[in-house]
Amino acid sequence: MLPDLRLEPGQPGLVDELFRSGCRTRTGRASRKRSRTRCARAAGTRSTTAWCCRAARSARPRAGPGDVRGRSGIPLKVIGIAHDITDRVRATEELRESKARLEAALEGGRIGTWSYDPATDQSWWDESAEVLFGRALEESDGGRVSSFIEFIHPDDQPRMRAVAERCVRESTPFFEEFRYLRPDGSEMCLVGRGRLVHGEGGAPSRMMGAIVDVSERRRVEDALVASEERFRQLAESIHEVFWMTSVDKGQIIYASPAYEAIWGRPVSSLYESPSEWLDAVHPDDRARVWQAALGKQAAGTYDEQYRIVRPDGEVRWIRDHAFPVRDERGAVIRIAGVAEDVTARRDLERQIHESQKMESIGVLAGGVAHDFNNLLTVISGNTELLSMEIEEGSEASHLAQQVSEAAARAANLTRQLLAFSRREVLEPRVLDVNQVVRDLQRMLGRLLGEDIALTANLGSGLGHVFVDPGHLEQVIMNLAVNARDAMPQGGDLVIETRRVAAGGAPAAGGERPRGSHFVQIRVRDTGHGMSPEVRARIFEPFFTTKGRGRGTGLGLAVVHGIVAQSGGCVDVESAPGKGTTFTIDFPEVHDSITVRDGGAMDAQSQRGTETVLVVEDDPSVRKVAERMLTRQGYRVVLAESGEAALALVRDERSAFDLIITDVVMPGMDGGQLASRLREEFPGVKVLFTSGFTDDAVVRHGVYQSEVPFLQKPYTPTSLATKVREVLSGP
Repeated sequence: MLPDLRLEPGQPGLVDELFRSGCRTRTGRASRKRSRTRCARAAGTRSTTAWCCRAARSARPRAGPGDVRGRSGIPLKVIGIAHDITDRVRATEELRESKARLEAALEGGRIGTWSYDPATDQSWWDESAEVLFGRALEESDGGRVSSFIEFIHPDDQPRMRAVAERCVRESTPFFEEFRYLRPDGSEMCLVGRGRLVHGEGGAPSRMMGAIVDVSERRRVEDALVASEERFRQLAESIHEVFWMTSVDKGQIIYASPAYEAIWGRPVSSLYESPSEWLDAVHPDDRARVWQAALGKQAAGTYDEQYRIVRPDGEVRWIRDHAFPVRDERGAVIRIAGVAEDVTARRDLERQIHESQKMESIGVLAGGVAHDFNNLLTVISGNTELLSMEIEEGSEASHLAQQVSEAAARAANLTRQLLAFSRREVLEPRVLDVNQVVRDLQRMLGRLLGEDIALTANLGSGLGHVFVDPGHLEQVIMNLAVNARDAMPQGGDLVIETRRVAAGGAPAAGGERPRGSHFVQIRVRDTGHGMSPEVRARIFEPFFTTKGRGRGTGLGLAVVHGIVAQSGGCVDVESAPGKGTTFTIDFPEVHDSITVRDGGAMDAQSQRGTETVLVVEDDPSVRKVAERMLTRQGYRVVLAESGEAALALVRDERSAFDLIITDVVMPGMDGGQLASRLREEFPGVKVLFTSGFTDDAVVRHGVYQSEVPFLQKPYTPTSLATKVREVLSGP
């Protein structure tokens, strides 16, 4: 037979080939022309065409489609039939292309196909499956299913064996994921899908299916699960609320567990009712927050602070800031944000603000007190000098006494201002707190009255404190007076002392002072107590709840100032109808107790003949000091500044037995003057005077070396006594 020839119209070369394959004609050119015409028709039509031609007598026999021979065996004709196989060729090519596409799809999708004969326990899989498995069919013992299962991960083998058996037994399809171990030791994750195919009569014939490599998907899913787990741990660990909502706020997509701790409501209720978030916002803030959420969150400019009301009625401050989440096209698809409880921060900011306000008032009060003390020094000094010149018992003497008493009351008021502003120079001593309380008990009993029962519970084993004794007495007395006013119908006042170890920080007094132990004083009353609003302001100067004329509002402010300046801290606990407890902690010290000589000097012992240099920038104070000292027999030289005083001392050399200098002066202050004098003239004696001092060097000296100091306003008697004390000392 001749091979199939693809004959296309307009291709005479193929027609000639077809004609020559049959025979050579012995006829003339016309016969050959007719035969060629028939072949051409066969090539140009899709129908089956018969054709023949006469063979040349002299031609040798040759293979052909078919020939007709004469009696002598010589071919007379060649007969053939041409079939149109275009559709068959096209179908074959399409099948080949489809198979190529299928193989490419299986390879690209990492998909392999398989079949299994349960009767012979033989399996088959294609080349794609071999690539996935990393082994050929014959390498698995002829394809037995048991050999295939042996390479499945040991933890997945029982399940996959049961799945295959159930598929055969129950004719149910399966879709399972399992792990497969390749020859190189790597592990891959596959998904197998299969079903049972039945033959004639309904008997099981074989199982067929496919496997898909989902290792990459599994890695992505595992990574996603791990990422979600890390996010969950992070969200559950932080104190802030991480949240996510739809753009229109109609759906809560996520809220972290911190929501329950801050809002006091379960997260599940927020998912069920998204409006619960807004319902919890304080009514005064609700409209503002809602408008900001709708207008600013999608723009990324939402950062709001507002109040929420918890189910128990507690109000907390929230700082909430949000940002838009966009898709790959940049469209906003949801809103995410973080909400944090800033109640403690706002309280701290308020305390700092109050502290700064009190500090500002203290600076003002201290400055006023300093200037006022200079005036009181002149008033008190001249009044006492005047009293010495007039007849005792006369009307003028009585008037001078009234001036002196008024000046003393004014001096006490300025002393309170200085204690509040922490600008009073202290004279601290190592004290036994229990002894101070015992000494005050009789005075406090008279101060409180008969309708208030005073009890002192003094602890044992207390250490000592380093505090100005007069100031410690003033603190206890101020608290006692404050308690008395809170119990107009009578009650109980308890003063307790004890030794406590270092712990947390008081609620209203800031951080505890440094130290391992403290000496604690608690003053507790059964009075009417205070509201939170009043309690927050009790240490403010001039703040009082008493009626007009019943208080200056400086008592508790002075307590706070003295305790803070002495290195301690104060706390208060109070509620309406439940009384008030003040707790004061002083650092414990282990030095021995210093006892001051309380003996009074007589008038004659206050006199002297030494030369004293008075350095004072206020001319009125300078002159009154000169009169006071001259009256006592001293030779007095005056200087209006530190620079002038230093020049005088250099000129006179050792002519001055004592230098009295004000601390706060323009230019060279008293501390700087004293330092220069000690450098150039070792052993020089210096007495400081001031209404207050904010000079750290001098204040340090008072604590460590007990630098001689005289508080303004001073009188002729107090000045003479202090001068004699310094001159008589080492």
